[in-house]
Amino acid sequence: MNARVLVLVSLGGSLWAQVSFDRLLHPEREPQNWLTYSGSNKGQRHTTLAQITPANVKNLELQWIWQARSTEKFETTA
Repeated sequence: MNARVLVLVSLGGSLWAQVSFDRLLHPEREPQNWLTYSGSNKGQRHTTLAQITPANVKNLELQWIWQARSTEKFETTA
């Protein structure tokens, strides 16, 4: 009995977590959620969110940092 409940709950959770085609097709409806690489199919890497402005940018603070464990070549895109 417990195993059946666990299977049903895990199946329901995985179905709920799926991203629909409509959400991928219309990313402008939820600009706070980048569901694809670069934020949309256009690949512009630009957000329409306006929380950071020229007036408040000086108040930004470092929140986290990631350090690579290797000193070898490290590449990224910008």
